[in-house]
Amino acid sequence: MKVGDSHSCPECKGKGKVAWISEDGKTIAVKCSKTHLGKKNTVFLIQQQISVVPKEKLKKKWMQ
Repeated sequence: MKVGDSHSCPECKGKGKVAWISEDGKTIAVKCSKTHLGKKNTVFLIQQQISVVPKEKLKKKWMQ
C-alpha cells in the first residue's frame, strides 16, 4: 500500500484515498471524498492489524 492508493472509508464504506502512512506501516490516514458532519474531504486514521506468522507454523496448519 502506498499514498494515493484507493481504500474504503471506515465510516461510510465509500471510496477514499490513502493520504498518509506511518513509518511502521501500522497506521494510515484515509481521505474520504464524501461529506461527513457537513465537511468534505474528511480524513480518518485507521490502525492496520498486521500479524506475521512464521513459515514453519503455516506449513503445519496446512498439513493438519
